[in-house]
Amino acid sequence: MVNAPMTVNLFLSSYTWAGARSPFGPLHHFRSLYEEVFRDYEVSVFPKELESNLIASGMKHVPAVLKGDINVLAQGYPIIAGALTSLLRRDPRIIVHTWKVPGITDERLTARAYDVVLRRSIGKARAVVVASMPQKRQVEALEVPCPVVFAPVTVDSSFWRPEPPNLEEALARFKLKRDGYVLTVGSTDRDETYAAVVARMLGLTYVRSSWGHRYAERAREQLAARNLDGHTRILVNPSDIELRALYAGAFLVCLPTITRTNPAGLSALVETMACGTLAAIPEPLAEGYIEDGINGLVLRGVAEQFVTRVLSLRGDFSSIRKTARLHAEKKLNHLVVGRQVRERFRTEGVVN
Repeated sequence: MVNAPMTVNLFLSSYTWAGARSPFGPLHHFRSLYEEVFRDYEVSVFPKELESNLIASGMKHVPAVLKGDINVLAQGYPIIAGALTSLLRRDPRIIVHTWKVPGITDERLTARAYDVVLRRSIGKARAVVVASMPQKRQVEALEVPCPVVFAPVTVDSSFWRPEPPNLEEALARFKLKRDGYVLTVGSTDRDETYAAVVARMLGLTYVRSSWGHRYAERAREQLAARNLDGHTRILVNPSDIELRALYAGAFLVCLPTITRTNPAGLSALVETMACGTLAAIPEPLAEGYIEDGINGLVLRGVAEQFVTRVLSLRGDFSSIRKTARLHAEKKLNHLVVGRQVRERFRTEGVVN
């Protein structure tokens, strides 16, 4: 009698990531990582259609979790589904890949409610996977009854690369020139003035790429309040191809991330490194990614202090950029990280 292959379900946060891949776009780091981790198994990817609200989507996916031999949960509705399943089955067979740590959140009622559900899922998980070393220590401090695994955010270095096609033309559409701007990417979890001050002191344009008009307007208001809008250009929802050009053409990608609730900025960091551009990130997020002055820069002190250090390292920029690209190719690709996670799961008995 032949045993049926083990079924692994990947529950992604958004249908955008679970749908058919564009032949012209990058691999999604979460999906590609776990397809490599479970390469010998039958893998199904969820959601199969656009999500509704968090609770409804969580309830809707409980039957799929119940059927899975292993269920890998990203943040959002999958955590709801995992917690609900744990009420129906002692071992819900879940692996939680979290960007948040219960108890380290903002004061919104919804955030605190999500923390309760996340703590339930983590307490029933076979493993918890995190993308930052500080998070690993924070989760371990909760005394969870399972392994806590650090898996750095991976990057598709075949897409995110230096010298992408038509770089100069792409920058010209934004009225930018190579090495003529400092770039910040992300939503509201960035210090909106730090990089703008850095750009002004370096005599460069500050480019703020934001996900959504609401976030862009918030950035615009904060920059105007500090009289930093005169040398600023705000972009909303650039495509992956446009963003690749912005990374590759920047003098510096500055990611002054506010790190209390989650390790925001890591995707932008590894994409920048793969594009062979100088990246700067706060010290709490650098561990496991950036060696200061070797493959990137660690943000320390006020903007003026950071600019002084940038200017002192100008002669090393070429070496730092090359090392960043090499690090992304060799140590942050999904095949390497996937093998590491697969071996850890095997050693810890996460997967039978």
